[in-house]
Amino acid sequence: MSFILTTDTSCDEFKSELDKNNIPWLPLTFMIDGEVFEDDFRADEKYEEFFKKLEGGAMPTTSQITPMAYEEFFDEVFKNNAGDTIIHLSLSGGLSGTASNAKKAADDYMVKHPDKKIFAVDTLLATQAHNFLMQEVIKMRDRGIDAQQEIEKIEK
Repeated sequence: MSFILTTDTSCDEFKSELDKNNIPWLPLTFMIDGEVFEDDFRADEKYEEFFKKLEGGAMPTTSQITPMAYEEFFDEVFKNNAGDTIIHLSLSGGLSGTASNAKKAADDYMVKHPDKKIFAVDTLLATQAHNFLMQEVIKMRDRGIDAQQEIEKIEK
């Protein structure tokens, strides 16, 4: 593997599929009626529960992933995976501050760990479009393409 691919959960993929594809993920969170939930959906049943709450009139709110949570996540990813480079795909910065928090955390992490490299990518996407990009990056990762080359392709 040429790099470790990570994502937040705005990619709308079952977390079991992310796990199967060796993609560490950081859950977005939402709140319904004062209770905080993590987007850790692994099967249709979790989605059905969520949508039943919406049908019942619940209105969820969301929050950003903090820079501290990202730094802890990146540290855990490096501890549990071989490699010194991460490409992280994040929810669109046009929808959330999550992407800028990922970038800040990546920059701070690399100052503390100069032997590590993290490319925090603002995908400018969400949901299935984010997922489509992720599927393309999985192919590049699995073909052994260098992270720097992959970033150039993503940016195009």
